Amino acid sequence: SGSAMKWLIFLALCSACHPLSLFAPPRIKPGQPLELHDLRPGPARPVEILLDERGVPHIYGESEADLVYGLGFMHGRDRLFQVTVLKHAAYGRLTELFGKDLLPIDRRLRLISWKLDEAFAALDARDKALLEAYIKGLNAAVHQVGRSAELVVLGAPEPFFEAKDGLAIARLQSWQLSFDFNDELLRIRLLSKLAANDPRVALLTAPAPTLGVPIVAAVPSALQGPAASVVDLTRV
Repeated sequence: SGSAMKWLIFLALCSACHPLSLFAPPRIKPGQPLELHDLRPGPARPVEILLDERGVPHIYGESEADLVYGLGFMHGRDRLFQVTVLKHAAYGRLTELFGKDLLPIDRRLRLISWKLDEAFAALDARDKALLEAYIKGLNAAVHQVGRSAELVVLGAPEPFFEAKDGLAIARLQSWQLSFDFNDELLRIRLLSKLAANDPRVALLTAPAPTLGVPIVAAVPSALQGPAASVVDLTRV
């Protein structure tokens, strides 16, 4: 019957033989190195990637650029759709993937890539070389594994990345990290209104829990204390 056929299709989609799994790259077995050398484009020298027992990749190379190449390769291999979406968002081109409903969002996102070419040209030689190595690794992975399942479903072509795309994505992520600036300004204003011995100050300046693992070894004294003691932002 029609109902039975629907259930058969549902079970087929939910099984281990999910048709979209055909687009997943071959698994890297823990303890067996993945050697990157005969790729297009390839690294300057061979790069080796090992997965530990938790599936976390460890990248080994002879230079900083080779390590970054390996990182780009793994991002392209395992996170191609995510990187593609980030690129489209950074350029205000999400409508190309998801349709005209995202046009208002794209209009705002276009500001992120403002004068991007000039910013890329102004990078120092080291930063530019690292971006180029990362993108080479990313494109090598795309060339090897092809489109991800999500891109196939959306009917999107196989992506290609340029070095400046890495800078555009970095700009996007920097902008995303500033989403809470209104909350931060409010916190500073509140601190400026409270006496130093007010018990509420402790709540507003409580450190983030680290479970005993410091993010940095030491914090310079110039960076300690509430920002309101350094800059008066009460009128912002």
